[in-house]
Amino acid sequence: MKKLIAVTPRLLTEDGVEKEFVNRSYVKSLLKRDANIIMLTLNNPAIDEILDLCDGILVTGGSDMDPIHYGEVNEGLSQGVKPELDTIDMKVIEYAVKHKTPLLGICRGCQSINVALGGSLHQDIGTDHKGKAYDHEVIAEKNDYLDLEGKLIINSYHHQAIKKVADNCEVIIKHFIDSALGKEKVGDGTLIDIGSGGGFPAIPLKIMNDKLNVTLLEATGKKCEFLKVVINELELKDINVLNGRAEDFAKDKNYREKFDICTARAVAKLNTLCEYCLPFVKVGGKFVAYKGDAKEEVKEAKNAITVLGAKLREEYYYNLEEFSRALITIEKVKNTDLKYPRGNGKERKNPL
Repeated sequence: MKKLIAVTPRLLTEDGVEKEFVNRSYVKSLLKRDANIIMLTLNNPAIDEILDLCDGILVTGGSDMDPIHYGEVNEGLSQGVKPELDTIDMKVIEYAVKHKTPLLGICRGCQSINVALGGSLHQDIGTDHKGKAYDHEVIAEKNDYLDLEGKLIINSYHHQAIKKVADNCEVIIKHFIDSALGKEKVGDGTLIDIGSGGGFPAIPLKIMNDKLNVTLLEATGKKCEFLKVVINELELKDINVLNGRAEDFAKDKNYREKFDICTARAVAKLNTLCEYCLPFVKVGGKFVAYKGDAKEEVKEAKNAITVLGAKLREEYYYNLEEFSRALITIEKVKNTDLKYPRGNGKERKNPL
């Protein structure tokens, strides 16, 4: 049976007539996922009964939320505030949290979820948006509002942003968003993720890019079972789970130098990671390491990178809320000597 997804409405006034509607692009995306869709309506006293029938909820974009919901006064910075929209967003988010119903926020929807869970917003980020531009590159300079630097892919449509992240959203910032930010660095192709744990970064990357063919390598059996459940629940295709150690599978001809991309996040220091990961990467492929502030680790890993037949392509540093993060891209330029990885813990005890 198809999943039934509830979608929150937005308001539009044309020729003096107020209309409730859902953006067609949301509908198309849900239909592509073979879902059934029901649009919620404002001021519906039986909204909980409708939500009881649904498998998930989509909180859509729209006009600004009234800052009264996060303890501030609107002095003209929040625009087009509509109390009815605030009410329905708050109701469905409260329902989703209480009943553990899957919940997705888009644009304003993300902000509504953050506010409903105790966060706040910048009422205006001080940028003059005179139009709409989709999926374009900008260079972000460090500023008081957005703690991001460097090249970003964005939609220029918003004048608000999240200020205080709700405590319950911290895992999203730390893990989901951090994983997703590597999408452009990772690209398309066959990918193996080393030490997958809870599925980061590979599962968010797969969700965002269906072109990836993903293998999750995890040494702990219980974690592998969890990953299989997640894959099944999300109905992901072209993704499989391997239970074992990197140093063993890297010696297997079915996996050695068979992948376009290898990823790893918070597994070990970079010089150790290189020995675990680079043997899986084919010549011309790349290893993308998700790290914290990795400047010293990169220096320490230079010998390992060379010995294992690779070269450093890029160091990309950024901040995610208060967290210092880095994406280190290492390109495979020649075959790795068959004696690597050395095994028996030598990768950690005596890094190259």
